[in-house]
Amino acid sequence: MAVAQVSLDGRFLRVNNSLAELTGYSKSELLAGGFQQITHPDDLDADLANVRALLEGKAERYSMEKRYIRKDGSQVWLNLMVSLVSDAAGKPEFFVSVAQQIDKRKAAEAALAEHEAQLRTIVDTVPVGLVMAELPSGRIVGGNDYVEQLLRHPVRHSPDIHSYDEWVSFHEDGRRVDGHEYPLARMMLAGEENPSIDVNYQRGDGTFLWIRISARPVRDEAGNIVGGVVALLDIDAERKAFADVLQQVGTLKAQLLQASRNSAMGALGSALAHELNQPLMAISAYLAGIKKMLVATSADQPIVSAADQAEKAALRAGQIIRRVREMLSRKDVAAKPVRLIEVLEDASALALLGSRSKGIAFRQTIDPSLTVIANPIQIQQVVINLIRNAMDAVEGSDRRDIAVQARALGDLAEIVVTDTGCGMPAEMRHQMFDSFVSTKADGMGVGLSICRTIVESHGGTIELRDEPAGGTSVFFTIPLAN
Repeated sequence: MAVAQVSLDGRFLRVNNSLAELTGYSKSELLAGGFQQITHPDDLDADLANVRALLEGKAERYSMEKRYIRKDGSQVWLNLMVSLVSDAAGKPEFFVSVAQQIDKRKAAEAALAEHEAQLRTIVDTVPVGLVMAELPSGRIVGGNDYVEQLLRHPVRHSPDIHSYDEWVSFHEDGRRVDGHEYPLARMMLAGEENPSIDVNYQRGDGTFLWIRISARPVRDEAGNIVGGVVALLDIDAERKAFADVLQQVGTLKAQLLQASRNSAMGALGSALAHELNQPLMAISAYLAGIKKMLVATSADQPIVSAADQAEKAALRAGQIIRRVREMLSRKDVAAKPVRLIEVLEDASALALLGSRSKGIAFRQTIDPSLTVIANPIQIQQVVINLIRNAMDAVEGSDRRDIAVQARALGDLAEIVVTDTGCGMPAEMRHQMFDSFVSTKADGMGVGLSICRTIVESHGGTIELRDEPAGGTSVFFTIPLAN
């Protein structure tokens, strides 16, 4: 120990050999000066403030860590303890100081501080969120800078495992993640060694991000768990890329399925058209002859009109059959200027063929002047799919209304198919144009996906909306011809 007796004004009165050895000065050199001459300038103000506190009676002693400047100019760290000695009347007489060298401890502390600073720099710069927790309580004690960048809110210092519900996230099916499902809680409550979970996290700004949360235990030398580290990894781009791949695969499956169907249906359509055309031609010829005979015999006008309408209906049926054959054969028809009213009227007629259309109030409001640039067969397929969906939706409804409307909307034609049916389930509305998504128990889930593909290939958009009075409307656009 370096021991000294110091006057009230700071001069050394007595020093031991240890102080001389510690500072490199001889005892006579030390006695010729005072502690202020060998105290490091950065420590002097604090030392003098402590001295004043003793002299003013605010304390009886003080201790501090300080540096002395050795005779050779080097520094030495000391743990200094100073007491004030007073006479019998209580008048201060001198100080007694005892100092112990602590260079090794200070060097170790400096090395540890440097190591911690380096570790903190690494922890704060890695592109992974890190959250630290005390165990067994599970109290969150902090996290690195990337956590706040990732989650867009400060680290929540949850007091225990049972309070993790304040971290808001959701499973893939939309269920809220329970606090006990987080990996840190599972590690403590269920004994899982390396638990992990993928969640859709609600960030501080209200946006959502897919992250993978993993927990690992921190053990002491005896192997006891004393803490936990939670890693948060951004997997949003990975999830979206996977979803895109699934959608592309779904679209490809739908196209292959449609191509397979088209091949079989094309052959069926040709055979069907051939079989039906023959009797229709005969019916048309007989009706034309009957009409001539009625006119020649001056039959009543209502009878002549009825025969005339029957002949027109037969001709119209022939046209429809040719359209069916054309559609089922899937001839490659390039986009070209076409009158939209003709495309929509033919599509509506084809969609409403058969007994399913009975009892349906069908209405069309189409601007006859609209000419669009489109593949007419593909646009017909879109309209047929939408009308068929509408027919399914109104099945069993009190009101069985379906409407097709078309109007100009800037440089686009907007086509709307509306029904008064059961509407679309809210939880499925945002994904109805995805592949293999269907509200029907036996549905393939490719119809609306194909509609979107066709509309977007024409440079248009398609969307689904609920009607305030009930039912659904599907809006899609295609470009108008100049």
